Amino acid sequence: MAISTHVTGYAVTAEDWNEIVNTLNLSKTINLLDSFSPPTGTTSAAVEMVNSTVGTPAPCWTNLLFDSAAVEYMTFPFTMPANYVSAPKIEIGFYGTATAGTVVFGAAIIGRGAETTNANFGTAYLGTFPVNGTAGIRTYGTITLTDTGGLSAGEKGCVNLYRAVADAQDSAGGDCKVDKVVLTYAS
Repeated sequence: MAISTHVTGYAVTAEDWNEIVNTLNLSKTINLLDSFSPPTGTTSAAVEMVNSTVGTPAPCWTNLLFDSAAVEYMTFPFTMPANYVSAPKIEIGFYGTATAGTVVFGAAIIGRGAETTNANFGTAYLGTFPVNGTAGIRTYGTITLTDTGGLSAGEKGCVNLYRAVADAQDSAGGDCKVDKVVLTYAS
């Protein structure tokens, strides 16, 4: 179905309108869950592959399981697009086995202009999110990051995500199943 709006005699299709809106939208996203990497030297979150029992091919989902008793990490390497300007944030989608309490996630970001083995993440920023009261329903949260390494457009970067189980506000028991990790930024 074609939708059009007449503006000063010109027909604007839905595709045209979407292109205009996307051009004006100054917030861009990178799906980080497509490129996770277990960090070395720490305990990493378990990776759960959930496969449907029907269909050929069977649908499959990936979850990162962050435990409630031990700090577990996952890193996400990426290349910052050429239109990056500032304001990195990480958006997290998760659900859990608990139906009450809160979860505290920590995240940090670093940029690097060249291959290096002596880079480390700067300050970790925390986000506290209430668990959805219905098991299996996703909770969304956003953590604003500050890049202390001078992340630039076209540069390689990495995000570190962990569950801050030692934080007094982290009160939800069981695993948090993270199934959405998106980096947003201003262009």
